[in-house]
Amino acid sequence: MTVRTKISCLVAAVLLMAAPAFAAGGNDGDWELGIFAGYGFLDDYDTNGGGSFDLEDDLLAGARAGYWFTPMWSAELSWQTLATETGLGTDADLSATRINLLANFREGQKLRPFATFGIGEERLDVNGLLRVDDIAANVGGGLRYQMAETFGLRWDVRYVWADHSNALDGTQENIETSIGASWIFGGSGPADSDGDGVSDRKDKCPDTPRGATVDAMGCPKDSDKDGVLDGIDRCPDT
Repeated sequence: MTVRTKISCLVAAVLLMAAPAFAAGGNDGDWELGIFAGYGFLDDYDTNGGGSFDLEDDLLAGARAGYWFTPMWSAELSWQTLATETGLGTDADLSATRINLLANFREGQKLRPFATFGIGEERLDVNGLLRVDDIAANVGGGLRYQMAETFGLRWDVRYVWADHSNALDGTQENIETSIGASWIFGGSGPADSDGDGVSDRKDKCPDTPRGATVDAMGCPKDSDKDGVLDGIDRCPDT
């Protein structure tokens, strides 16, 4: 079994073991750890001598670690590798170490879209022929699906742009997509002063009495208009 196959099996096993529960994670002070696998659509590398390394599209795999500053903003460090071949059958490895900033939307929901951008080091090693390191920028986005309190799935797609020098000429533009698993833990959770299940960030009625039924904005309901709030009212149909 190749390394690539082992990584794919590991990701699949983790996803199968995860059981659906409730949305959580992604709060102030949370840490995130993840693994991922995907596919890279690779541009050619042109050399200063007028030649070109025609790289084959292939599978990639990697890992990441991140920190959440707020429920919206997080940053992460990632590493990945992609083993492929040139058009002439020569082995080639393309690896990357990146730091990215993420904007995570729909706080508190199971399905959360995000946008990301960052920079990193891209390394190309064509066995016995060439080895170069270049700074590259990347931008992209994706979706998170929080399956349990600390476990979720994540899908990414990104565009990677590198400006080559020295042994290479011009730029390279790659497209990558991946799916992975994430574990989010360690944060204090969103503040909810009145304990109504709506975080203080979204609560339009932050002093709701304990036990009262509230709407999505955290404001209490009084269905029978008798002055006693739903959830507290023992005769809610007065």
